Amino acid sequence: MLNRVSIFMVAVAVGLAVAITPACVSAADTEEVTGRYQVVNFAGDSGFSGLGADGRTLTPDGARHPRLSLFGKPERIEIYVNRAAPGSRLGVALVSHFQTFRRLSDPLAGGNETVVFTPPPDGWEHSGAKEDHITYPLQLVELWVAPPEGHSGPASAELDRIECVTRISRDRQLALWAEWAGPADQDRRTMRVQAWNLTPEPVSGSLRIRQLDWEETPLNQEVALPLTLPGNGERQEMLFDVTIPRRLNFTEVVAGFSPEGGALAPVSAKVCHTRELEDGGSRELRPESPWGMGVYLYRYGTEEHEKVAALARQAGVKWSREEFSWANTEVAPGEYDFSFYDSVVSAAHRNGISVYGLLCYWGRFTEPYTEKGIDDFCRWARAAVRHFRGRIKHWEVYNEPNIFFWSGPKELYPVLLKRCYAAIKEEDPDALVLGCSTAGIDRDFIQDVLNAGAPFDILTIHPYRRTLVESKFANELQRAAELVGGREVWITEMGWSTHAAGVSERDQASLLARSYLTAVWSGACQNMGWYDLRNDGPDPFVFEHNFGVLYQDFSPKPAFRALASVCLTLDGGKPTPIACKKEGVMGLRAERGAAVWADREEQVTLVCDRPPEQLRNLMGEPLPFSSKGRKVRLHLRPGKPVFAVGGRISRIE
Repeated sequence: MLNRVSIFMVAVAVGLAVAITPACVSAADTEEVTGRYQVVNFAGDSGFSGLGADGRTLTPDGARHPRLSLFGKPERIEIYVNRAAPGSRLGVALVSHFQTFRRLSDPLAGGNETVVFTPPPDGWEHSGAKEDHITYPLQLVELWVAPPEGHSGPASAELDRIECVTRISRDRQLALWAEWAGPADQDRRTMRVQAWNLTPEPVSGSLRIRQLDWEETPLNQEVALPLTLPGNGERQEMLFDVTIPRRLNFTEVVAGFSPEGGALAPVSAKVCHTRELEDGGSRELRPESPWGMGVYLYRYGTEEHEKVAALARQAGVKWSREEFSWANTEVAPGEYDFSFYDSVVSAAHRNGISVYGLLCYWGRFTEPYTEKGIDDFCRWARAAVRHFRGRIKHWEVYNEPNIFFWSGPKELYPVLLKRCYAAIKEEDPDALVLGCSTAGIDRDFIQDVLNAGAPFDILTIHPYRRTLVESKFANELQRAAELVGGREVWITEMGWSTHAAGVSERDQASLLARSYLTAVWSGACQNMGWYDLRNDGPDPFVFEHNFGVLYQDFSPKPAFRALASVCLTLDGGKPTPIACKKEGVMGLRAERGAAVWADREEQVTLVCDRPPEQLRNLMGEPLPFSSKGRKVRLHLRPGKPVFAVGGRISRIE
């Protein structure tokens, strides 16, 4: 069912957001119940590529879907088949957090039938990470048909629909999804809202839509519309015409559905407009700057390297972590081709971005996690350092060896680090070796590396977390630096995902700024990086797909503006803390600007050698302020750093 409504609001632009999170949750709400819903109907646009011209016919070549997450914890996946070659079998591939599961059905009878798959892992072929649990949601990524045994001719199956019986918490039986349906037409844009009801009966209620600016000030009167959602997961879709504000860099539209009766929890979805940045940022390499980002140019073809590097430059990024793949660069035993990475490094440097190389994982012509494997790894690392000497000075040895990325004995990693350190230094005595690269701040693993006598110049960590408390975060970084004897600490990954069960796009922007600023303010972290520049995939329900500060189409999320506010305001070298005796209030200053933020609501006074020319919020919008002489009064709110452009702040009172 499709409805279109014209609502004249001060509204939105690009992006995607999904939420199935209720406004409030009780213990009863988290009780799991069984629901059924239709995953896809092949009578319309199913989203699968590779089907026949009729959109239904499946062949051994298979059909793939880029973003089909399954609600809850599936108990049965039911594929309804109109007809198929007798004896053929249907194949299904599911993905779960670095794991892939594949399975074939029993032979088909050939007529109209329902093929049932129970969930993995039992009975499924597994590849990828060796984890002891399934991470939800499961993604249905591929279907195919296998011909009957002994049959060499073509095989096909005509599909009707897919349904899923799933276990889902009571508070998640309603789902809401909002996105932009197309590009903006001057100051207008169309928002698509989709809704599902996984209970068996229709649910009536009210759909409410409102809009806020960055300061959370309402920009329009709330619009309320009656809405009834049919049962059994039949999708409802509505289109809303909205107006884009010209004076703001950010706006947020919130859609919320409140069911009648109170038996089901209300749900909401948010979608944000972020105005694109003007082309800017310095092309000069500034390795003393702490502002990094996982640009990951290596994930793009050479024809896109310049485009992606330029986007990072626009936000003021001065460092990028780039993965150097042993498997992709050793083309024959002992023979290396680094030409692709020449393009990566050159594009980064042309845009003022220094590169540190991540050396990983295992090659194609070695024996992983053995003495031979370590010797071969060091031989390859030596070749990489020799090739990029003078262009790359920092080399990180492996990624997150404290978890499943390293499937061999953990005590073997210090052996690799020690030998690789020696090989790198022999090729380039000025090079610096980054070691440990732990998921989280794994003090036990780091201590084991130290106890084994494995040398490294810089400790690298990935301190992911659900929430950010500035004082606690700063203390953790300071303790990590103490653990490694005062060596530099670099954060080479950190981030928050904006997937359905994650943080909002607004909150992601705030968390990015606060983590960058607090890390450097702590005095323990000399380089701060985020995972990652661009969303890894298009599925709004998948954790790994939504860490980026850009969407898949390279349009900006609010966090991209936040990144620019930090990096461009505090450019020109390493920022220094601003003196402040107020608990919970922090400040950094650089050559041309400063940032002030707090973990609580505070009234502060900025004492300036020269008053700032302008105060801006995290989205780069001007803020009103009053000054008297060399003092500026400022109201700080938690989660909302303020940036001073120009002037010089000497202390905060």
